[in-house]
Amino acid sequence: MTVFVFLADDGRTPEERLKEAAQVDGYGRKEAGREPGPASSKGMEPEPEPDIWRIARTERGKPYFPEQQEVFFSISHSGAFWVCAFAKEPVGVDVQKHVKKAWESDEGAACRLGRMAKRFFHPEEAGWVEKNVYERFFRIWTAKESYVKYTGDGIGADFGQISLAPAASIPGEKGQERDGAGEDRAEIAYLERKSLRWEAEGTWFYSMEFLEGEVCAVFHGGAWDSAKYTLCVCCKEAEESVNIRFLS
Repeated sequence: MTVFVFLADDGRTPEERLKEAAQVDGYGRKEAGREPGPASSKGMEPEPEPDIWRIARTERGKPYFPEQQEVFFSISHSGAFWVCAFAKEPVGVDVQKHVKKAWESDEGAACRLGRMAKRFFHPEEAGWVEKNVYERFFRIWTAKESYVKYTGDGIGADFGQISLAPAASIPGEKGQERDGAGEDRAEIAYLERKSLRWEAEGTWFYSMEFLEGEVCAVFHGGAWDSAKYTLCVCCKEAEESVNIRFLS
């Protein structure tokens, strides 16, 4: 699986980004070497070849390549970034900028997001988010968004009926026992890492956090916003690796 990251204001259309990303890692069939189209009814010029990278959408709005049905992808955008994930099986991706209202403190934003979690998330997810609202809210939100993009169902009435919270118990080292406090510290250390992998609802998730300035420096250098983002991809089977590619 590969996740491609573009700047949202790079002047490309979504179709141009998808085509470029698909060709970087050799997904799908190539344009070159195809047989010319049949002659037109006037017998003058061959009919133009079909656009093999044409994008269509399902009834629920999920985009796909009708001429490249062996290629699976998902797209998302937030803040400064536009991303797409490519895989050999159905995939969903979501990226979200950690935002708060102009007048909000960190504590105020945490209170607002906590209320949203209780309203829109599964109770198990809301309980998990309570331990560190401003960080964990975006872990769950992007996981849920990536999941409904993976299924193609979109956000619906069952959005809060499924739990995608990472497993709560983190096993200790072999032959070593932890007391309750030690286990809790180990869990927090594990779940607050920049990247995280877990399984839920029969699917597999990979989540990562990054700063806007860290990524934008790859493209242009210099000083950028220090805002934080969370990105999550969802697919059926666990991936040995998730490749992150930055395309300028």
